[in-house]
Amino acid sequence: MRSDDFEFDIALSFAGENRDVVEELASLLVRDNVRVFYDAYETASLWGKDLYQHLQGVYRDEARYCIIFISESYAQKVWTRHELKQAQARAFRENCEYILPVRLDDTEVPGLNATTGYFDLRRHSVKELRGVILEKLFGRAFVEDRLPELTWDGSRIEFRGQRVMSTWPAYLTRQQARTKYIVSVPRIRYGDETGDWFSADAPCHDCGAIRGEYHASGCDVEQCPVCGGAGTWMQMHCGSGCCLTSACSRRARGRLWCKASARS
Repeated sequence: MRSDDFEFDIALSFAGENRDVVEELASLLVRDNVRVFYDAYETASLWGKDLYQHLQGVYRDEARYCIIFISESYAQKVWTRHELKQAQARAFRENCEYILPVRLDDTEVPGLNATTGYFDLRRHSVKELRGVILEKLFGRAFVEDRLPELTWDGSRIEFRGQRVMSTWPAYLTRQQARTKYIVSVPRIRYGDETGDWFSADAPCHDCGAIRGEYHASGCDVEQCPVCGGAGTWMQMHCGSGCCLTSACSRRARGRLWCKASARS
């Protein structure tokens, strides 16, 4: 599944005795625009809900990753065992590295293999954990490229006669290698084009799509949702997929979700 298919990027599972360290991490991640499920941030949404069922959905279905904070208290709590059970069900169902354990002490938690990779907070700081999480979510290239900006301390420097963020000269240099934006836009279904292709009377003459269906990729009739071109013109100018020229990008006027700019 894609990251935008989930309600949360990260769900945090922990015992109340460890709230201080978890809250420190949650506040750092929120500043980085990470979507975090942390109970203290969900007070209003949790009010009145059947928490047993609601948390089942959160820890099993609604997060991209689940971070559990292993401690003696975690192993003893009824609610943390419930959260872990749901996370384990998801990991088993999808056969993926969904559970990301953070060790606070040497407690063994049933169901977590000793061979599982852990992050040990006794040897590393919360800020280091935050960096690892960002890399897990967005990839090393994103972290190396954007982390200085995300952690900017507010200082400004003189650069080419201008007062700019202290991180921008180095970032600007890296930007010279980025010659295109890769964007994702909604496709136009057959029959919704601005031109009249007689979709009410017949299927698409090029790919056979009927009204309401998406065209076959590369069809000469499909209309570009950004520039309005169709077929070969769209493929030449927009990249059919869509790797846009600057002209097409300008026409988008904010309707695009741009991977190059990370999170919208």
